[in-house]
Amino acid sequence: MVGSPRVRTRPRRRRVSDAGPTGTGDKGRRRFVAGLIALVVVGAMVVLATQKPAQVKVAANAATLRPGTAFVDPRSGLNWRAAAGSWVVYAGRLAIDIPAAATSLIVTDSPSSTYTVKASIPTVALNAGLVFRYRDPSNYWAILAQVDPARPIHDLIVAGTWKIVRVVGGVATQVSSFGLLACCTNGTNLSVSTQPDGAMVFAKEGIAAARLHDTTLAQARGTGVVAGTPDGQTIVVKDFAVLKQVPR
Repeated sequence: MVGSPRVRTRPRRRRVSDAGPTGTGDKGRRRFVAGLIALVVVGAMVVLATQKPAQVKVAANAATLRPGTAFVDPRSGLNWRAAAGSWVVYAGRLAIDIPAAATSLIVTDSPSSTYTVKASIPTVALNAGLVFRYRDPSNYWAILAQVDPARPIHDLIVAGTWKIVRVVGGVATQVSSFGLLACCTNGTNLSVSTQPDGAMVFAKEGIAAARLHDTTLAQARGTGVVAGTPDGQTIVVKDFAVLKQVPR
């Protein structure tokens, strides 16, 4: 009897996955990729959280200052800081970009408490003007335009005065006023001189208009531009200068 032919069979090879004997290669790769993505996302969030936002936008000879930021005007060399509201410094001019909820302020420091500040105001606005003896947003002096709201400010002479205001602890008090020739023509040139002994001289178009003596905040060296809400927001000031000397 012829026996049946023997069939030699080869043992089946065990297919081993790339990830090893567990057969979880695809799952492992997915977990690895997911973990890597999560790590990248977390890293990006950390970088963004620690990175300071751009506070001062500079373009050509102009800069926009957000509250609390500073910028040195290359034209005047003055180091301006926005104390309240956002301001634009451009070509030697100062103007409001985004007004503060109440009073907008941009200030610089004089070299000493004895100084004269001079500026031209191409665009005069109600309850806006120059600030001096500035210590902080609640303590300063200012000279502000005060006009009849029914009569628009323009290049012709209109009725009104420049009022001198003292702000202490956030409370404003009108100390004096002057209306030499007239107030308030666009393009008005004003100057304020102050000394630590309390003496102050106010001038319009180079002519002394008022003299006061008050030692309140006499040691404060800040000066700049102030604008009340809402009428003062259109003010534009140019050629702002701080001089060490004061008139006799």
